[in-house]
Amino acid sequence: MKNEGARLAVALLLIIAGMHYLGDPIASGYGLQAAAAAKAWDYVLRGLGGAAVLLLCGLLARRPLVWPFVLWGMVEDLERAGCRLAHPMTAPPPGTELFAGLCGDGPYRLGVIAAALAAARVAYLLSGENDDG
Repeated sequence: MKNEGARLAVALLLIIAGMHYLGDPIASGYGLQAAAAAKAWDYVLRGLGGAAVLLLCGLLARRPLVWPFVLWGMVEDLERAGCRLAHPMTAPPPGTELFAGLCGDGPYRLGVIAAALAAARVAYLLSGENDDG
């Protein structure tokens, strides 16, 4: 359908423009700390944009096989944005240890578990009768 392609193009335009160009206008309201806020907002917007692109992939694929990974990726990207928003936007995020992330090691470990569950779901869907084609 011709309009479907146009809608996809508009959605991608908005997502990509938002990811790359919204941070500075938002940060300009932070006065002397605008440069620090711009870095923080870039981090947040990349997470939101990544989740939006994954959602589009899932909707376009229209296959159950991709949804475990779409959802896992969206959770990871939204966690990235949410964890950065949990800290002051004008200060650098706190230092983290390896395998911890901004929200600590709990959410990091949940991401690894989500990856394993997504892989198990796909293995199930690929086994015999459950293949979605």
